[in-house]
Amino acid sequence: MIAVADTCFIIDWARYSNRHVLFKVFNRVLIPRQVLDEVRSEATIDFLATGLAEGGLVYYEPTPEVIVEADELVREILAKPALRRVELPEAVCLVMGRRYGYIVLTENLGALMAVKGLARLKGVTVWRTLEVLAQAFKQGYLKGDFKAEVAKFSRETMHIFREEDVERALHG
Repeated sequence: MIAVADTCFIIDWARYSNRHVLFKVFNRVLIPRQVLDEVRSEATIDFLATGLAEGGLVYYEPTPEVIVEADELVREILAKPALRRVELPEAVCLVMGRRYGYIVLTENLGALMAVKGLARLKGVTVWRTLEVLAQAFKQGYLKGDFKAEVAKFSRETMHIFREEDVERALHG
Protein backbone atom coordinates (compact mmCIF):
# COMPACT_ATOMS: atom_id res chain seq x y z
CA MET A 1 0.00 0.00 0.00
CA ILE A 2 1.08 3.54 -0.74
CA ALA A 3 0.02 6.57 1.30
CA VAL A 4 0.53 10.30 1.18
CA ALA A 5 0.87 12.12 4.51
CA ASP A 6 0.13 15.68 5.47
CA THR A 7 1.96 17.78 8.02
CA CYS A 8 -0.22 17.23 11.09
CA PHE A 9 0.01 13.46 10.66
CA ILE A 10 3.81 13.52 10.25
CA ILE A 11 4.29 15.79 13.27
CA ASP A 12 2.34 13.38 15.49
CA TRP A 13 4.11 10.28 14.20
CA ALA A 14 7.53 11.88 14.70
CA ARG A 15 6.78 11.90 18.47
CA TYR A 16 5.43 8.35 18.66
CA SER A 17 7.81 5.66 19.91
CA ASN A 18 6.29 2.93 17.69
CA ARG A 19 6.56 5.09 14.55
CA HIS A 20 8.27 2.22 12.72
CA VAL A 21 4.91 0.45 12.25
CA LEU A 22 3.93 3.13 9.74
CA PHE A 23 6.51 1.68 7.35
CA LYS A 24 5.24 -1.84 7.92
CA VAL A 25 1.62 -0.97 7.19
CA PHE A 26 2.63 1.01 4.06
CA ASN A 27 5.25 0.15 1.46
CA ARG A 28 5.87 3.84 0.92
CA VAL A 29 4.59 7.08 2.42
CA LEU A 30 4.87 10.02 0.06
CA ILE A 31 5.71 13.44 1.44
CA PRO A 32 4.84 16.29 -0.93
CA ARG A 33 7.14 19.31 -1.01
CA GLN A 34 4.34 21.48 0.41
CA VAL A 35 4.29 19.29 3.53
CA LEU A 36 8.07 19.51 3.93
CA ASP A 37 7.85 23.29 3.63
CA GLU A 38 5.64 23.43 6.76
CA VAL A 39 7.88 21.36 9.03
CA ARG A 40 9.81 23.32 11.64
CA SER A 41 10.48 21.10 14.66
CA GLU A 42 13.77 19.28 15.02
CA ALA A 43 12.07 16.01 16.01
CA THR A 44 9.91 16.06 12.89
CA ILE A 45 12.87 16.95 10.66
CA ASP A 46 14.84 14.05 12.17
CA PHE A 47 11.92 11.66 11.57
CA LEU A 48 11.62 12.82 7.96
CA ALA A 49 15.37 12.61 7.33
CA THR A 50 15.56 9.08 8.74
CA GLY A 51 12.45 7.95 6.87
CA LEU A 52 13.72 9.40 3.60
CA ALA A 53 17.17 7.86 4.08
CA GLU A 54 15.71 4.42 4.88
CA GLY A 55 13.20 4.57 2.04
CA GLY A 56 9.94 4.38 4.00
CA LEU A 57 9.25 8.01 3.19
CA VAL A 58 9.52 9.28 -0.37
CA TYR A 59 9.79 12.92 -1.40
CA TYR A 60 7.20 13.92 -4.00
CA GLU A 61 7.25 17.06 -6.12
CA PRO A 62 3.66 17.55 -7.31
CA THR A 63 3.08 18.21 -10.98
CA PRO A 64 1.69 21.60 -12.02
CA GLU A 65 -1.65 19.88 -12.71
CA VAL A 66 -1.81 18.57 -9.15
CA ILE A 67 -1.02 22.04 -7.78
CA VAL A 68 -3.70 23.68 -9.95
CA GLU A 69 -6.29 21.10 -8.86
CA ALA A 70 -5.26 21.47 -5.20
CA ASP A 71 -5.61 25.25 -5.43
CA GLU A 72 -9.07 24.83 -6.97
CA LEU A 73 -9.97 22.45 -4.14
CA VAL A 74 -8.87 24.95 -1.49
CA ARG A 75 -11.03 27.64 -3.10
CA GLU A 76 -14.00 25.29 -3.49
CA ILE A 77 -13.83 24.38 0.19
CA LEU A 78 -13.57 28.05 1.19
CA ALA A 79 -16.78 28.74 -0.74
CA LYS A 80 -18.70 26.13 1.30
CA PRO A 81 -19.36 27.45 4.82
CA ALA A 82 -20.33 23.97 6.06
CA LEU A 83 -16.78 22.72 5.44
CA ARG A 84 -13.67 23.55 7.40
CA ARG A 85 -10.92 25.05 5.34
CA VAL A 86 -7.83 23.18 4.24
CA GLU A 87 -4.45 24.55 3.30
CA LEU A 88 -2.59 23.75 0.10
CA PRO A 89 -0.49 20.90 1.62
CA GLU A 90 -3.62 19.01 2.71
CA ALA A 91 -5.30 19.73 -0.61
CA VAL A 92 -2.27 18.36 -2.48
CA CYS A 93 -2.57 15.14 -0.46
CA LEU A 94 -6.29 14.88 -1.19
CA VAL A 95 -5.71 15.41 -4.92
CA MET A 96 -2.98 12.76 -4.93
CA GLY A 97 -5.37 10.40 -3.16
CA ARG A 98 -8.04 11.05 -5.78
CA ARG A 99 -5.74 10.92 -8.83
CA TYR A 100 -3.53 7.99 -7.86
CA GLY A 101 -5.56 6.00 -5.35
CA TYR A 102 -3.17 6.62 -2.45
CA ILE A 103 -4.45 6.52 1.10
CA VAL A 104 -4.37 10.03 2.57
CA LEU A 105 -2.95 10.17 6.10
CA THR A 106 -4.19 13.15 8.08
CA GLU A 107 -5.58 14.34 11.38
CA ASN A 108 -6.98 17.46 9.70
CA LEU A 109 -10.72 17.76 10.29
CA GLY A 110 -11.11 19.92 7.20
CA ALA A 111 -9.64 17.19 5.00
CA LEU A 112 -11.91 14.59 6.58
CA MET A 113 -14.97 16.80 6.07
CA ALA A 114 -14.00 17.56 2.45
CA VAL A 115 -13.91 13.88 1.54
CA LYS A 116 -17.39 13.40 2.98
CA GLY A 117 -18.81 16.62 1.59
CA LEU A 118 -17.42 17.03 -1.94
CA ALA A 119 -18.45 14.89 -4.89
CA ARG A 120 -15.04 15.36 -6.53
CA LEU A 121 -13.40 13.56 -3.59
CA LYS A 122 -15.80 10.62 -3.54
CA GLY A 123 -13.84 7.42 -3.20
CA VAL A 124 -10.74 9.01 -1.62
CA THR A 125 -9.62 6.94 1.34
CA VAL A 126 -8.51 8.95 4.36
CA TRP A 127 -6.95 7.35 7.41
CA ARG A 128 -6.23 8.94 10.71
CA THR A 129 -3.82 7.51 13.22
CA LEU A 130 -6.57 5.29 14.60
CA GLU A 131 -6.99 3.48 11.28
CA VAL A 132 -3.23 3.05 10.89
CA LEU A 133 -2.95 1.60 14.39
CA ALA A 134 -5.93 -0.68 13.79
CA GLN A 135 -4.30 -1.93 10.58
CA ALA A 136 -1.00 -2.47 12.40
CA PHE A 137 -2.79 -4.65 14.95
CA LYS A 138 -4.72 -6.48 12.25
CA GLN A 139 -1.51 -7.28 10.37
CA GLY A 140 0.31 -8.31 13.56
CA TYR A 141 2.84 -5.47 13.63
CA LEU A 142 1.52 -4.36 17.01
CA LYS A 143 0.37 -6.77 19.68
CA GLY A 144 -1.49 -6.37 22.92
CA ASP A 145 -4.32 -4.01 23.69
CA PHE A 146 -5.46 -1.56 21.02
CA LYS A 147 -6.87 0.96 23.51
CA ALA A 148 -3.66 0.86 25.53
CA GLU A 149 -1.67 1.63 22.37
CA VAL A 150 -3.98 4.52 21.52
CA ALA A 151 -3.49 5.84 25.07
CA LYS A 152 0.28 5.52 24.61
CA PHE A 153 0.09 7.42 21.32
CA SER A 154 -1.96 10.13 23.04
CA ARG A 155 0.50 10.44 25.94
CA GLU A 156 3.49 10.69 23.63
CA THR A 157 1.98 13.06 21.07
CA MET A 158 -0.59 14.97 23.12
CA HIS A 159 -3.17 14.05 20.44
CA ILE A 160 -6.39 13.04 22.15
CA PHE A 161 -9.00 10.95 20.34
CA ARG A 162 -12.70 10.86 21.05
CA GLU A 163 -13.78 7.59 22.66
CA GLU A 164 -16.37 6.93 19.95
CA ASP A 165 -13.65 7.26 17.28
CA VAL A 166 -11.46 4.76 19.16
CA GLU A 167 -14.40 2.35 19.40
CA ARG A 168 -15.18 2.76 15.70
CA ALA A 169 -11.55 2.03 14.74
CA LEU A 170 -11.43 -0.94 17.09
CA HIS A 171 -14.60 -2.54 15.76
CA GLY A 172 -14.67 -1.13 12.22
